[in-house]
Formats: sequence, C-alpha cells, structure tokens
Amino acid sequence: MRSKGEQAMPYSNIFFKHAPKNSPVAVIEGEDKFKALEESLEKSEFLKFLDRKCCETGKNKDNLNIAIKPNLMMFVSKAEMDVVTSPDLVEHLFGIIKEAGYKNVFLIESQNVYSNWYKNRSVNQVAKAAGYSLPFVDLSEASHVTINSPFMGKCRMSSALFDYDVLISFAKNKTHPVCLATLGIKNCFGLTYEVDKFSHYHGRSGASVNHALLAIITCKALPFVKNGGFFTIIDAWTTLDGFLGFKSAGWQINNPCRFLGYGSLLGTPIPFPRQIKLSLAARRKTGTIIAGENLPGVERVAMIKMGYDDKIRKFNFPYALLCKLFGEPSLDDIRIIRGENNKNGALEPYSDTGHVLHTVGYSNLIKTNLMNIIITCGAKAVEKLYLLLNLIGNYSPVDQNEFPKKPYWKLYGTERFCFALPSGYFLLLLKHTIGKLFRNLLLLPRKSTWRNIIFALKKN
Repeated sequence: MRSKGEQAMPYSNIFFKHAPKNSPVAVIEGEDKFKALEESLEKSEFLKFLDRKCCETGKNKDNLNIAIKPNLMMFVSKAEMDVVTSPDLVEHLFGIIKEAGYKNVFLIESQNVYSNWYKNRSVNQVAKAAGYSLPFVDLSEASHVTINSPFMGKCRMSSALFDYDVLISFAKNKTHPVCLATLGIKNCFGLTYEVDKFSHYHGRSGASVNHALLAIITCKALPFVKNGGFFTIIDAWTTLDGFLGFKSAGWQINNPCRFLGYGSLLGTPIPFPRQIKLSLAARRKTGTIIAGENLPGVERVAMIKMGYDDKIRKFNFPYALLCKLFGEPSLDDIRIIRGENNKNGALEPYSDTGHVLHTVGYSNLIKTNLMNIIITCGAKAVEKLYLLLNLIGNYSPVDQNEFPKKPYWKLYGTERFCFALPSGYFLLLLKHTIGKLFRNLLLLPRKSTWRNIIFALKKN
C-alpha cells in the first residue's frame, strides 16, 4: 500500500494486452453452484492462467498478488441477495486459489453513492452484512494517485490498485437500464476511486461511466493491465431480469410526513401514501457459471445467454467502446466449452420463458410491456435530478437495522399530522449538489471532452 498523498503518473499511449486467441470461455450449467464454479475454472484453464502470470511477471505463488472484485456495494438487504455476487461463491473461489498455493489473495471493492443516504456503508461493513467472513480492501479508503487519461483527463485512482498483478472480475449477471447488462466489464466500475460515483461519473461531459471504466481497464500503469492479468467470472446462478435489475427486485419510496398509514405531501394537507412500492425486476434461476480470460469473449457469450442478439449488443456501451478500440472477437474465434451436463448443446438463451431479459432504455429494440416503459421513463427522469434522487434515495428495501437512513428531514407535529423541515444533512447535501452542478456545467469546455471526440473519430 502506498503512502498517503497525491502522485501524478504519466499516461500516454493506450496499452491493452489481449488474451491468447485460443483462450477458452467456459459455460457451465448444473444443479450445484460450487461444482459448476469448479468446473468452469477447470474448463477455462484458470489455474494455468495464474501459472502463466507467474512466469510473465517473474513472480511465484508466494508473491503474486491476486485481487478478486465481486459485485457487492449494491447490497441493501439479505432479502435481496440476487443483486450481488454470491458471497459463498466468492469465498469458495478464494479457497480454491489458496489451495492452489497462492498466498496473496485479496477481496477488493470501493464505496458508492449509497453512502450519501445511509450509515454503515464502508466496504467491510457492507461485506459483513452480506455474509462475508473474509475482509476486503476498501479502495476508497486508500490514498489516491492522479493519472492523466485520454478518456477522463486528470482523474483520481486508488493507490491500492497498483499492488495487484492479477484482477478477477467476479460479476453478477444483471440487466441494466443504460449499459444493457452488468457483466465483467461493468463490474470494474467498482474499481473507481470516488465514493459518490453518481455525481463524478454519470453523465459528465467527456467523462461518462464508460470513459471511467476504460480509464481503469486500459491504464498501462496498473500491473494487471500491463501483464494482461484479467480474468472474468459471471455468477449467473440467478439473474435479476428487469430495467432496474442492477438495484433490486423491489423499489420503495418512504414519505417523511406520515400519519395512520398516509402522510401529508411535504407538510401540506394533501394525502400521500406512507410508502410507494414498485416491482422493478424479477429473479430468475438461470443456473449457469461463465468464466474465461478473454474479457470481450466472456462478455459476448454472456449477452447471448441473456438473449441479446447481435443487433442490440452494441447498446452494452462499455463493451461496444472496448471493442471499438481494440476489436471485437468473432463468435467463431471464441472457443466455447460447455459443461458435462450439456456437452453438445447449442449456445442458446436461458430457457425460462416466464421472463424476457430486457432493458427498457431501448424498448423499441427489445420487447417489453407498456407499464415497464412508463415506470422506466419516470425512473430515468428522476435519476437525472441528483438532489431529488438523494432525498427519496430509498430505492429498495434497505435493512434499516444494518444501514440506518440519514435523516434528511426533521419531523414536527403530532402522530396524526406532522410536517417535515430540512435537517442539517439536507443542507450539506444541497451545498454538495449545487457544487457538483456547477462543476458539471464547467466540464463542457474541458479539453478532455473534445479530446474524447477526436480520439473516437480517429479510431473509427
């Protein structure tokens, strides 16, 4: 771990080392998720990959540093475990690597915007609540290093990332309203340094989520990028299917002014429900583990399994941009290996006909129903209003015992009728929001905005 302080690092040319062309992508189905994980690692030649990285880096099993990055920080409740990578699968992978003789294995993650709304949201607090017994490296609590990226301009990166020779992206199979799907590439968004990812990376001129991802996974200063030390595993044992599958299977908004099950609207006598609930995603048992060293290859295979055909996979923007820069692998060139339960089966979408994996952000391309479209348009509009999103930030059934909500409103009055006034948390949030708004407006003339456009045109 590096000492605290800011250190500038040069970033000149894009560097990305591809996996070997014959690198296999394992698609394993079964009845036991632990056996499926073990088989996927065997078929994808995972241990051979680690041995090869030892040779390429000049290290051995005693000092090769291996980082596992699961989906974690969207966890809000034990009732909503399908939104995160299964902790027992992650710890099983950890044990497999340890049993193979590798001594330096780390679980890593960074904090996210939920820290604006709830207490006890450090990485290790969330991991413990989710059921992990192993400690995490909190990337947001390490010192930061400033890099100059052609995608983001000058941006901060956790110094802890410079300690790892190999990165295993252990993603959860989920739909996403903007990126189409949360898979191996999108999972790397959790490697970014800033806690408030919403204000730093969502919708910034010249610095979107996609650019933040590429700034991380193509940064030649990072050992796991320089060494080609990427490996991807997709936990598709269960899948959240729906336009907000990346959050939760349920969405609730609590009204701060409430009486007898109903409440006033911001202190007015207008009745308003105590709680609004919407169903945003459906849990599916898909019973599959996908693994491989070929990052874009794993991504493409996972999208085929999710039912995304060639016409719409381009709307997985992180994947599309990565392929635009470095080339998309042909499906014929991806060596797909099936499991023992389906050796000769064709690579087809998951067979559960009760739901259709979709994203409503592009509903003209993917079949969905009208109610999903209406709710999604409203949800996407709310997401653009940062302050409002924070104030009604209870988007899912958060376990208030584990993560108490920060009191943005202070209630006055009686139990039957009360009104709410902003608390100190609200005023700090308002100040923070106004500052971010002005900063985002000032990004428009930023050099990196035009640099990104020119860079994309040249590559095209």
